Amino acid sequence: KQFSVPDNESYKITAYTSTDAASGSYIMLFSREVRPGYYILSDSVVYVEFFGNVERQYDQVVKKEMYIQGHKAAIVSGRNMKQKEIFAKALSVIRDNRNIMIMVIGDSSYVLSPSVDNIFNSIRFIDPPKIKWNTYQAPDKSSSAWAPGPFRLHEESAATHMIAYDTATSTTFFITPDTMKKYTWVQNDSTFWALSVKNYFGDSTLYEKKVQNGDVSGREWMLQEGSVYSRIRVLPSGNIIYKIFVVGGKELLESENTDKFFESFRLNGPGIPPTYLESKATLLLQDLRSEDSATRADAFSYLPLGAFSKQDLPMLHEALVQSYQRPYDFSELTAVNGGLGEQIAKLSDSATLVFLEEQYNKLGKEKDPIRAAMLSTLAGMQTEQSYNLLTKLMSTSIPNHLPDYHFGGALRDTILLTAKFYPGLQQHAAKHEQYGPILADVVLELLDSGLVKKEVVAAAENDFIQAA
Repeated sequence: KQFSVPDNESYKITAYTSTDAASGSYIMLFSREVRPGYYILSDSVVYVEFFGNVERQYDQVVKKEMYIQGHKAAIVSGRNMKQKEIFAKALSVIRDNRNIMIMVIGDSSYVLSPSVDNIFNSIRFIDPPKIKWNTYQAPDKSSSAWAPGPFRLHEESAATHMIAYDTATSTTFFITPDTMKKYTWVQNDSTFWALSVKNYFGDSTLYEKKVQNGDVSGREWMLQEGSVYSRIRVLPSGNIIYKIFVVGGKELLESENTDKFFESFRLNGPGIPPTYLESKATLLLQDLRSEDSATRADAFSYLPLGAFSKQDLPMLHEALVQSYQRPYDFSELTAVNGGLGEQIAKLSDSATLVFLEEQYNKLGKEKDPIRAAMLSTLAGMQTEQSYNLLTKLMSTSIPNHLPDYHFGGALRDTILLTAKFYPGLQQHAAKHEQYGPILADVVLELLDSGLVKKEVVAAAENDFIQAA
């Protein structure tokens, strides 16, 4: 007997029931088909949910696994907590994007007998019916591909997914265009693809290969999560990245139609060289000074990701000594200067030492916040030359402004280098109201590591107390 079950957001659920008069048992079969626009990303997540549902109603639970035509199935049995004479044994298995569950309910003499094992062992998958594929246009007319049905917008998603659905396997074929942020740029193609792997997949790829769709070059990857596979192709054109992907069983993802889906994808128009190789440094620095608060905040959020090069140092140096409005209402006054200093420090160029030494004492006391950012930049460079200049500049004048957290963090990150220059730093900064407490925190690590003698620190005890 077939009957309807309330569907949920992700699944269309169909249930069938049968009774065995001889044993007084019930047999139920559930088919959970993933709805268009969704997919099963991991079989382990489905099986954890399956076990959890059983364990909430049954005790004396026994779990095991078996394989059905190469597909891992989870099996669980137990005794009903409320009606102790009732036992159940259930099986859950995934094929492509359909989850099949069978449950037998009865007394222990039948449910735990080999007869139920014979039911589970008899399960066989039948090849899905053939459906007619064709070439279809994307809803926005930007592209086309070979697919099991017309593409439509997946309106339930925040992202722009154009989907075609294979009713035979409950599998969705995705085309997802994604506009790059206006500040996105990298130094070369290899960096872009390395970041794509890191952002999309981590270290779980089975393969990576170069691909060509018309005049657009890209990459394709295959991933595995248990018995679930993901096949993904990324094609950048202009400022748009087209992501084409399917999730399902390995056999489905390597089928002739799926291959043709990936290979047939074409843009309706010429491909455009990707814009990620065009430097956005000038635009980013310009927007950091914008009068529009949303523009400033957007630029500042991307600043740590900027792919600056040493060719950008002259404009970064000039930007470092400018005054900025706060990017956020809660930001420090010199948040932008600190962020620029981090980027300059990463480039670790001798030209920065020359620039900072020239500019540090030219700036008056009213520019102390910027001078503090300069000292943080030197600390962040983490070289002997930068620490030598840091000590020299602090011997002449120390800004009356609390440095950002990067200053103390950099000193702790390079504890051996800090130990070498610590006596000079202590001499000039121990009694300083803003820098003394930071130095006191750092020296605790130096003492714990045995890198500084107690007598050296004891000589400045009164200075530290005064600063505190």
